[in-house]
Amino acid sequence: PLAMGLPLGAFSGGRLTSRTGRYKPQILAGAVLMPMAIVAMALTPPQSAWLSGVFRSEEGVACGLQFPTTLVGTQSAVEGKDIGVATSTTNLFRSLGGAMGVACMSSLLLALLQQGGFELVGNPLLGSLKAAAPDPAVQQGLLETFRHLLLGSAAIAVLGLAAALLLPDRQLRGR
Repeated sequence: PLAMGLPLGAFSGGRLTSRTGRYKPQILAGAVLMPMAIVAMALTPPQSAWLSGVFRSEEGVACGLQFPTTLVGTQSAVEGKDIGVATSTTNLFRSLGGAMGVACMSSLLLALLQQGGFELVGNPLLGSLKAAAPDPAVQQGLLETFRHLLLGSAAIAVLGLAAALLLPDRQLRGR
């Protein structure tokens, strides 16, 4: 679902940007949508795969609205001779941010699992996760762990919204 929402958001954001000549509204829309979708995922019951898919699609749309429009905004903000540098710098920091985000969230996940009593190496509880009827206490512990992780992700997404609010609202170059 996330992978289906991403191109939909990118297409819609691109069309709106080219029609209006402004990129900030699309970035803001994605930045507002993202934490809402993540919080909704955190609060969705695990039995509701359909609802979970809806919120994952919403996350994809939010990403799609932001990715191309931030790049276009960056390219529009620099002189023509610097577009290559601006584009590569944007991609570099996206890659670094993604790598750091995965590392931090993985560390947080492992810490939360350990705090919840889920030792990862050689723990018989992990084998019980594959059993036909897993222990309800284990399920509840894992649910709480992932809920905390998602709520932490939503808080980080709110920082992205704050950054989006600080962006200048400029007309695209050539308009």
